[in-house]
Amino acid sequence: MPSLRFDPSLIESVVTAAAALDAELARAYHRRANPLYETLLLDERETAFDQLHAQLFVARGYSEWFAALFAELPALQQRAPSLLVLAARLAPEEGAVVGRDGQSVCLRITPERFAKREPLSAFVRHELR
Repeated sequence: MPSLRFDPSLIESVVTAAAALDAELARAYHRRANPLYETLLLDERETAFDQLHAQLFVARGYSEWFAALFAELPALQQRAPSLLVLAARLAPEEGAVVGRDGQSVCLRITPERFAKREPLSAFVRHELR
């Protein structure tokens, strides 16, 4: 069974960038984030914010979308059934490699690529083929 994991820092960057461009998402984000400051201790907030970002990332369809792209490549899934998506800081860091364990693919993407799905799709397909 293929698995798909995302770096929490990538998820946070993607969600906050999307919220900066989408007023409705920004309102939803702040409605859920503001109480975290009021009700949680400092050391509890990081986990709570990771969960909030992950929920909004899933709600925007990114997890399902990546799973569908990965499913387009059954030979790759058979060889390396785990996909790990990490944040790249700069474009030259972007790309895909088979992990040291030989069972996973590590894909690095800049958060800015998530702004437009069609170019992101083309990039991901290119890197995973």
